[in-house]
Amino acid sequence: MIEKLIQHCESFLPEIQGLQRFDSGGQKVVFLGNHVIHGSVVLKLIEINSDSSGKRALREMEIASKLVGNNFAKVYGYGSFTLGNQEFMYIIEEYIDGINLRKHLIMVGKMNFTEVLKLGCSLLEALKTIHSENLVHRDLKPENIILSTEKIVVIDFGIARDLEKQSLTADLAFFGPMTIGYAAPEQIKNQKRQICNRTDLFTWGIIMYECLMGVNPFRINSDSSEIILKDTITYNPPLLSCDHQDFSHIVHTCLNKAIHRRPPSAGHILETLKIRGISS
Repeated sequence: MIEKLIQHCESFLPEIQGLQRFDSGGQKVVFLGNHVIHGSVVLKLIEINSDSSGKRALREMEIASKLVGNNFAKVYGYGSFTLGNQEFMYIIEEYIDGINLRKHLIMVGKMNFTEVLKLGCSLLEALKTIHSENLVHRDLKPENIILSTEKIVVIDFGIARDLEKQSLTADLAFFGPMTIGYAAPEQIKNQKRQICNRTDLFTWGIIMYECLMGVNPFRINSDSSEIILKDTITYNPPLLSCDHQDFSHIVHTCLNKAIHRRPPSAGHILETLKIRGISS
């Protein structure tokens, strides 16, 4: 099937050649290729198996194409095609030469404060842009953060929420779309009306904690999915131990279970860091 996809895509999209399988997961297959104008690109294919999966894929592509700046991959085009009886949607994106944060953490264990502060500020800038479009990423995690020598890039808007459009998740769904260990309590409970920019700030706090301590704060007690979900809702992890207690306090505030007790925005955190003299 992969060879058929490559042959079809190189015929259907003749501006991209030399396609090679790069990654896959779920209903997605990702290829690397050479674009006649843009050079190295990523071609992401998503299998469409239902009306809802088609709507979600289209929304992902629309969202990705909206986001412009140093913290996002450039989108060069998107669309759909049918191969046999299977429908696919595709998106062509800039290839970011780097590794994801998960692989980096596996290699180093944990990061020093200067590295984490730089990462944290870059992610906050990305979230400022995302939230300015009235979007919520909902799936910020180490696998979706690419570290390159030039920049830090946020990817994968597969479950991003556009607050100006109708939700694609059923009201009666027991859980909302999420990655266990990085989802905010309101995501876990599928409290759709509470999802907002502060939902992403909860996840930002988890990532900062994990990078500094070498462990996800909600995996401290167990790797069991059930316990991680329970701890995310009920457990308050110990304060970070780091060079700047002001930063530790900000992270701890982001991890508050009550949305209204988290910082009001990514920009507010950046301004606080600047005022306290600990911005990158």
